[in-house]
Amino acid sequence: MARKERSWYFEFESSFFVKYLHYIKIFLSIQGINAPIIGNVGITISSDTGVQFGRFRDPRERLRNRDQNKVVVPSDFGRSADKPVPATRGGDIANLSLSFEHLRATLLSENKLFEDPEFPAADSSLFFSQLPPRKIEWMRPGDIVDDPMFFSEGVSRFDVRQGELGDCWLLAAIACLCMHKELFDQVVPEQTFSKQYCGLFRFNFWYFGEWKEIVVDDRLPCYRGKLLYMHSTEKKEFWSALMEKAYAKLCGSYEALKGGTTSEALEDFTGGIAENFELRDKSPPNLMDIMLKSQEHSSLMGCSIQADPNVFEARLPNGLIMGHAYSVTSVKLVGYLFYRTRHIDIALPGKTGKIPLVRIRNPWGNEAEWKGAWSDKSNEWSLISDVQRQELGLVFEDDGEFW
Repeated sequence: MARKERSWYFEFESSFFVKYLHYIKIFLSIQGINAPIIGNVGITISSDTGVQFGRFRDPRERLRNRDQNKVVVPSDFGRSADKPVPATRGGDIANLSLSFEHLRATLLSENKLFEDPEFPAADSSLFFSQLPPRKIEWMRPGDIVDDPMFFSEGVSRFDVRQGELGDCWLLAAIACLCMHKELFDQVVPEQTFSKQYCGLFRFNFWYFGEWKEIVVDDRLPCYRGKLLYMHSTEKKEFWSALMEKAYAKLCGSYEALKGGTTSEALEDFTGGIAENFELRDKSPPNLMDIMLKSQEHSSLMGCSIQADPNVFEARLPNGLIMGHAYSVTSVKLVGYLFYRTRHIDIALPGKTGKIPLVRIRNPWGNEAEWKGAWSDKSNEWSLISDVQRQELGLVFEDDGEFW
């Protein structure tokens, strides 16, 4: 019976993804993945490198190993911090060699605000192949709002909103990062607009096998006094806009962020290797097992639908957007929940057993959500008990997140 139920719910799950989500990206920088899981999954990351699934070291392990021999410098917030490693990038990208600690000391002693000579407040930082469509002004957060904050009441995957730049892939990765505090703190060190403020901020990205510190000033692209690109749901919060600027500096310009892949950003945020599963033709028969195991080990996951070559971000009748990147924020099997001493089954017409559900978030954070089975207003939720609803943390709002 168990084998039969498993066969059914994978069929259910596969048909959902094959039809609507052509690609799912499972990020495999997973804590605790080891040889036993390799036997269960039976795949490799790359035939070129011979790296097997699960054997790539977790970036958290890198952080712990590095801490054993790190040079400690004072922290504004009572925490030890690594001595900054200035970033460099070859080719025609600028040499990103500014040191945060040295710059801050100099700026504070001279009572100046930082103006980044490597990534200036100019059109060259915005575009490389075209001119700006309108006159863009660069403003510091203190000129946009009163009392700007780096963080406002902590960090959440709902904090980040997409602006006019086509970098939904980056937002999807950042939303995933927000769910893993240790990784987030590595990429986005805690900073402030009050204590020792000098218009200077720093972020860390994994580049060519090393963590690189990228420093930026806080002059942000605006139009009519409002942020043009990535921003927070809270108007006074600016960590996301500054993080996008730092990543744009690493890549050469804001325009360079148009049309990337979520897996690329996840690798830059963690130092891990991403595994992609294409579902257009045939999904792995054990895809749900892979996703559940990945979630169990703090994996970061995302998905997308192949773009329509004729229509930019075409919206399907089911509410999903073609050529758009989504975050996978939870994976659940419902309908066979152990509660006290009994099991609770969900009965569907002609079927019983476990039902695979995947919670997905649209970086737009609006009403553009899935409208099919198990969507916010679907009748299927009437089959779920109050206990299970509470366990799933159901919230039915136009917030871009849906099952």
